[in-house]
Amino acid sequence: RIDGSTQQTIYLEPLDTPVLFALSRAVAVQGGFPVVYRDIYGGLSYPRNYERTSYKVFSDRGLPTTDQLRSDDQPYTADVKNYRQLPPNFDPRIARLAETITATAKNRYDKALAIETYLQNNLGYTLEKKAGGNEPLADFLFNVREGHCEYFATAMAVMLRTQGIASRVVNGFHGGDFNDAAGVTIVRQRNAHAWVEAYFPKEDAWITFDATPAAGQPTSVQLTGIAGIFNKYLEAIETLWIQRFVAYDNQEQRSLASSVRNRVTDYQSQLNAYLTQAQNVLLKWWADVRGDRGVGTSFAAIGFGIVYIVAAILGIVLILWLYKKIVRLDIWRLLRERLFHTRRTSVVEFYTRMQRLLAEKGMTREPHQTPLEFAFSTAMPEALNITEKYNRVRFGEKDLSRSEADEIENWLQSLGRNASERGHPARESLS
Repeated sequence: RIDGSTQQTIYLEPLDTPVLFALSRAVAVQGGFPVVYRDIYGGLSYPRNYERTSYKVFSDRGLPTTDQLRSDDQPYTADVKNYRQLPPNFDPRIARLAETITATAKNRYDKALAIETYLQNNLGYTLEKKAGGNEPLADFLFNVREGHCEYFATAMAVMLRTQGIASRVVNGFHGGDFNDAAGVTIVRQRNAHAWVEAYFPKEDAWITFDATPAAGQPTSVQLTGIAGIFNKYLEAIETLWIQRFVAYDNQEQRSLASSVRNRVTDYQSQLNAYLTQAQNVLLKWWADVRGDRGVGTSFAAIGFGIVYIVAAILGIVLILWLYKKIVRLDIWRLLRERLFHTRRTSVVEFYTRMQRLLAEKGMTREPHQTPLEFAFSTAMPEALNITEKYNRVRFGEKDLSRSEADEIENWLQSLGRNASERGHPARESLS
């Protein structure tokens, strides 16, 4: 923490979004960006380049007390009207349910807590897309009663708005795995999450609420045993590589260059001292070989010389043998993949390729469409399969296996052929 704010240094891997991630209420950003955009909702973004990016963020983490939030009854102003709007058509049962849940609550904060608690305790979590129809939110609340975090966040936001409370859905990442060897928290795709923020005008604060049940909360997954230790230090080496080489800015590079020059000068001085000492030892040994201190000393010096030569030869042979063994270890391939970012293609890259391929055929995802809704609209099973993999990895599972990556590659090739043959449905109807 610095001056009441929390400083974060973030090393961001390539993602399919230009968003800059930070703890809530970011007040300053430091990085090598040509420009940083801040939208009307407070979101930060930059011109993405699909490369690793590093930056620092300062966030104001101060929060009002519970008593202050409960006593906040100040009316909303027109500038938050957008956060109180409801869809023109939605199932009226949602408003009635919210009213029943909050019947005994006397203030905005307690109403938000009541809705949050109800959703957490009365509905189930699943990654499967079960809700649907013309009113998927109502289907989720009253029929299916199971869904992933985006359903819970959307439900809570809409229910709050039916009670006149300004709210918004936030998508980001929650939690992560702390690596004590590197001193960093590693946030993965499985930490992707959605939650709700409600606005309290008197305190001028957006307060976080998370209606997703415990089963759907991102959790830390730590490997144990030898595999866990190996993975921890491999991640630590990768972090060191990113910090010291990939993510250095100009000032840090100049500091590193100056440090390297100083170290080189020190090593040169030490090396000269060692060489001078070795030269003196060698001259003394040669004097003994010549017999300057007698015949006995000469024979002893020759014997020591032979022993040192044999030991040096054996040492070189041993080093060569160890070198051949070491270079065959699989660790170097894993390390090279981590340091130079040559790991297998991620599901995000696959999904981006699919969108680009479909866009070339006139099929683009509309802003209001979820990934699955867009996949269904293409009427292509390959697009649906790829999207399901994308959702599974991004919202709570694990990285793709090699077999899954190969399977997705085949779907993409088939998708390209099918898209070329079918064309866009709208175009066919005009022909």
